[in-house]
Amino acid sequence: MFTHRPCTGHLPYSRPKMPLPVPDANVGFLFHCPQFSVIACETDRHGLRHAHTPPDKGHPSWLAIGQGKIDTGRRTRRSRTTSRGLQTMDIRSLLVPLDGSPSDRRRLDAAGLVAESFGARVAVLHARLPDGRVIAALGDGVSNRTIREALERYDQEEHRARAVYDAWCAVGGPGTATASFQVGHGFPATLFARQARCADLTILSSTARSGLRRLDPTVESRILTRSGRPALLVPAHPIASVGRVIAIAWNASAEAARAVTDAMPFLVRATQIRVLTVLERGVREEDAAALVAFLADHGVAAKPELLPVDGGVAATLLDAARRAGSDLLVLGAYARSPLRERLCGGVTDDVLGAADIPLLMSH
Repeated sequence: MFTHRPCTGHLPYSRPKMPLPVPDANVGFLFHCPQFSVIACETDRHGLRHAHTPPDKGHPSWLAIGQGKIDTGRRTRRSRTTSRGLQTMDIRSLLVPLDGSPSDRRRLDAAGLVAESFGARVAVLHARLPDGRVIAALGDGVSNRTIREALERYDQEEHRARAVYDAWCAVGGPGTATASFQVGHGFPATLFARQARCADLTILSSTARSGLRRLDPTVESRILTRSGRPALLVPAHPIASVGRVIAIAWNASAEAARAVTDAMPFLVRATQIRVLTVLERGVREEDAAALVAFLADHGVAAKPELLPVDGGVAATLLDAARRAGSDLLVLGAYARSPLRERLCGGVTDDVLGAADIPLLMSH
């Protein structure tokens, strides 16, 4: 809780209706000073803050009044400016979950490509259930041998994940980027989703689902629906690039709009962009033109492509993306719940099961 102390002296200022606390504990509130630029702050014997400014400074500034500290500018992350002036936040942090499976190396390789392009930091995370949770899940009456074997399986998964990470670093996988490995204890879906909320992009795998596995919620779907952050899902085979030629699956839904916004760091760098609109029920032809105009307003050139439904929406989108030579498909994820998609079918799961190019998804 911050305590307001008035700024007295010769500094005119206008206080907003609600003070704006800043993350730094040493700073109290931000005030807009339209006429002066603050250069010093003193505390008198009554405990009041006095800000002193030169009379010839006329540009706006922000005054932070707290425990004697001044901040004359808002803290901002590094951003990229498009040709029309749009400020887009660059990708600075990547989260790569590892589970000891053969797809771990593909996720790391994709993270290396993105990190090298954006200068991002790579955080590699392996999730492990606490031993107490493992023993409790086995139930009562199990032998010590069964418990020991279960714990050894988790040890082996952690060992494989760390070995893959070490091998990736040994061949220069991170490039010039910074990479780190960490083991977290908890349920994988919950732990990964929580960590993904503080990352710009999470690297996952697009895996096929069939049979009874369609009824099991996957870690990928839970991260997408619970993290509030975008994810890059990579196929099982090696990829050479990400985001040079981009296809956008556009149906004017809220999920698709979120995905386009999250993909802006890639869109402003792409050499070619196509807006793919499948003319299914409820989708209009002018929807594609509206998105192209929106991107053009921000200096991003794109071409619309209207597609009739042929063999399903997912197959139509993937075929069009392959014909265009795309190395990234941007689309919204799970307009319906993941469980309903698995029971009744849906575009998200169909694309995940058949995609052979990287996918950037947002929910």
